[in-house]
Amino acid sequence: MQTFQKLNSPPPSLQAFLNHLPGNDFNTVFRSLPGFYKKLKEEGKLGPCFITATPGSFYGRLFPNNSLHFVHSSYALIWISEAPKGFITEAGEGLNKKNISIAKTSSSAVCAEYLEQFKKDFRVFLRSRIEELVPGGSMVLKTMGSIKSHDSIWEFVGLKLNDMFDELQGLIEEEKLDTFNTPYYAPTTKEVEDVIEAEGSFTFQSLEVFRNEWDSYLHSSLDKKARAATYR
Repeated sequence: MQTFQKLNSPPPSLQAFLNHLPGNDFNTVFRSLPGFYKKLKEEGKLGPCFITATPGSFYGRLFPNNSLHFVHSSYALIWISEAPKGFITEAGEGLNKKNISIAKTSSSAVCAEYLEQFKKDFRVFLRSRIEELVPGGSMVLKTMGSIKSHDSIWEFVGLKLNDMFDELQGLIEEEKLDTFNTPYYAPTTKEVEDVIEAEGSFTFQSLEVFRNEWDSYLHSSLDKKARAATYR
């Protein structure tokens, strides 16, 4: 905006497209827009702004070719398109039994399947966005990442689910519990870099890591039931 002020030129009109899955209720967002538009007008820092919504999965095309100048994804890419399938042994038992995502006790095969699903989905995401961006367009991706191969918070979610199964015998089939896995994957910075570089559509301008110890309390010496209650 400072550039337009220096040039004594009026600010440009902005159009923003919000995206979420079709099941999302956009009405709450739409009801907040009149107040948002009013605030923008009072501040007088931006030109006219128009906001609309585009339902659909971002693991695929959402917009016409060369229609976007800037893409911002905030904590969406941790959700892969689906949980990897095939986590069942020849004996019919869950390969990731007692877990609902990657955990310390997950086998290398489970970790590899999750990583492969992330790579597949992320490649589709990049190929879709490069078609939609104008030449020279930019994209900022904000997501949760991991240093280790597991995410402790999901270990405790799995712990609570298993506690619920013990308390509600007969209401939940053990087989369904043992084969349930969440479509969640927090990649490492190297995994993100490797996919972007191999796919080749985008080049890095910056990659920043912010460490957050928000779940450090989960590593305390609380007993099993206390940890589950604390999470709940």
